[in-house]
Amino acid sequence: MEKGLIQMDGTLAKRSHPLQAGRQALLLMIVGLERERQLSRQLLAPGKVHASCTALRVQLLNPRPDLGKRYLHLLVEEIRVERTPS
Repeated sequence: MEKGLIQMDGTLAKRSHPLQAGRQALLLMIVGLERERQLSRQLLAPGKVHASCTALRVQLLNPRPDLGKRYLHLLVEEIRVERTPS
């Protein structure tokens, strides 16, 4: 059929159209996933991760505690202190 050896009648064309549309949709999905994978590789390159971690470490070890406190508030919901009898 694809090579033109067999003529497509109306019934066969109706049956093949949804299959062709589904195939095109799958091909578009594959292309999109490949693009996403490439982008994530670029964004998460080891050098960029290392540079980000280094910059964050410098900020968190800064003697000014406001950034560390802000991160603590973002990451921790509750801090409990339990006193044990001595």
